[in-house]
Amino acid sequence: MDSSSMVNEYLQDISGELFTAKGFRTWGASKICFEILMKLGIELDKDHANKKVLTAVDNAVKALGNKRNVVRKYYVHPKITESYLDGTIKPYFSKH
Repeated sequence: MDSSSMVNEYLQDISGELFTAKGFRTWGASKICFEILMKLGIELDKDHANKKVLTAVDNAVKALGNKRNVVRKYYVHPKITESYLDGTIKPYFSKH
């Protein structure tokens, strides 16, 4: 059994759920991205908004140690970036 399988088995044993290490990495990257976007604020200009998304993703990249395209595709939940770009994330920013 490899080490990632052992970690996943441990997480499932202590939680009683089907959590995996990837799930925690996804949660962590998504949380980082959300928090950075919240700090940067809503941007109405599409180009500036896309740059802020990249800044947020790059912060998750630093935390995970992966490449930007991997983090964006596999670790940051797409709803975060989509809702930021279309402005529907704004009510969630005011709840924190």
